[in-house]
Amino acid sequence: MKIMLRVITTGAPRAATVETLLALERMRIGWDIGLHVCRGPDVTSFNMCWREAREEEPDYFVMMMDDIGLRADLLGHLPVHDVPVVDCAVPQLKSGHMVWYIMQMTEDLQWYNDSPFPQRGLIPAYSSSLACACYRHDVLMNEGGLLPEPIWRERLDETGCFYTPLSTPDTMFCKGLHAANIPLYIDTDAICDHFGKANAREVIDKVRWYARSYLSEDPGEGFYGLPSRTHHDCSQDDVPVCDVYREHMGVEDQGVRKALDRVLKDKEE
Repeated sequence: MKIMLRVITTGAPRAATVETLLALERMRIGWDIGLHVCRGPDVTSFNMCWREAREEEPDYFVMMMDDIGLRADLLGHLPVHDVPVVDCAVPQLKSGHMVWYIMQMTEDLQWYNDSPFPQRGLIPAYSSSLACACYRHDVLMNEGGLLPEPIWRERLDETGCFYTPLSTPDTMFCKGLHAANIPLYIDTDAICDHFGKANAREVIDKVRWYARSYLSEDPGEGFYGLPSRTHHDCSQDDVPVCDVYREHMGVEDQGVRKALDRVLKDKEE
């Protein structure tokens, strides 16, 4: 099995990134490991790495940003899931609030952050950061022409800003997945450090606080200072939802509720 990893960096890689790559080498798993140095926009870097990977045609292609830190064993496990696309759990702190780069969609097309996780292991998602993601060969090569080309795109308004929150390169890619009925998964066991944004220790310390924020009656306790269930209203957008993900829509609330019940029970004890 041929697996290719490219780490996108704007210069010399971070020490933590080098440690991860050396650990992968010591594991002797036979990956094609390399760096891609690009000082241009993310969308340009993504397309250049994608083109290189298509020339090599690996069974799995892992693309990782240099500001993401992940243990080598967790990184090495991503292809084992054998799903079209699987991303890691990437955190970020904003104004003292922790946000997972994992977006879900309600049945009435309300876009919201999914935290805490409904369950461990693989969970379906509508969108994610794709900052450390594994792509199976059929997605990489766009077999059947199901995805729009170029694969990585962005939609800007007349001022050069993103047209909507769903027009960044990662969310545009995820929308393309759903339009093609290709599921996206998150490995919630693979919690990353996000250098300059949030690290694993901060995640562990804050995840219960954010679980309780779901029960707050104060809208200011939601993510980005907004109620977590109404982060963005997509009902007026052309938002595709793949059949695999549609089966889970409306089920996440039940999973979140169970997680909250566990948190509150632990607090009472």
